[in-house]
Amino acid sequence: MFAVVLSLCASACLGTADFLGGLKARVLPVAVVLLVAQAVALLIAVPIVAISGADPPSTGQFLAGLAAGLASVVGLVSFYRALAIGTMSIVAPIAATGVIIPVAAGLIDGEQPHALQFAGMALAAAGVVLASREPASEDPDHKRSSRAAIALALLAAAGLGLHFVAIDAAAAGSIEWSLLTPRLSAVPLLVLIVLRLPRAVRMRVRLTRGDAVALLALGTLDAAGIGMFAWASTQGLLSLVAVGSSLYPVVTVILAWSLLHERLGRHQRIGVAGALAGIVLIAAG
Repeated sequence: MFAVVLSLCASACLGTADFLGGLKARVLPVAVVLLVAQAVALLIAVPIVAISGADPPSTGQFLAGLAAGLASVVGLVSFYRALAIGTMSIVAPIAATGVIIPVAAGLIDGEQPHALQFAGMALAAAGVVLASREPASEDPDHKRSSRAAIALALLAAAGLGLHFVAIDAAAAGSIEWSLLTPRLSAVPLLVLIVLRLPRAVRMRVRLTRGDAVALLALGTLDAAGIGMFAWASTQGLLSLVAVGSSLYPVVTVILAWSLLHERLGRHQRIGVAGALAGIVLIAAG
């Protein structure tokens, strides 16, 4: 039960972070948004590791952490771009289908969830599928951007799913180090991506005070969410923790609905309700 609570808290943090990231990616280059956020997370992780006195990870755990950072860059760049050009209420649930990857990894590793929890996972997955259904549009430009956003969301699902599997492997050695090692690969890669942006794009980047506050919050929430997921993965089955943590799109959808006034179709509302009901079954099992 404790692992499920942690995974739900991780979802709250990650869902809010994704909402902020999607908003900022509409006015700033995605790579810049992620670089600032990941740099903030790195600055948070360094003192945590130093104060904790945790033993350094093994070579395999260290490499798993680096792999998690690379996978997160692929996943988040795709995700934030999709959030910027598409409908947040649609993109977020599609990206959450990446939960299939850590669930499959957990089952392959021999994890055996309760039958009720299997039902919960199925219901949550069905809820994600329903929530991703968008009403048809006759606007050609809207259709093109929607198709591009869905393709990016699917790529994000793959990257984020692999990220969660790698984080689980890294956290087996030390939760504290699992916060740090992914940033050791993500931040340098994002620096290279930003430097590869056209000079004209880089010269136009201007961070306002509001942008700085939002990106600081984004980095902090992302670090907190990943930290809670890593902790939860050491307390319960990966297949269950991954599903609980995958509910972050529900938070993103609610924020987009209430603050951006995005309209949810009937299927989407049913999907959100189904995803929440699935988590209840997982916790009850």
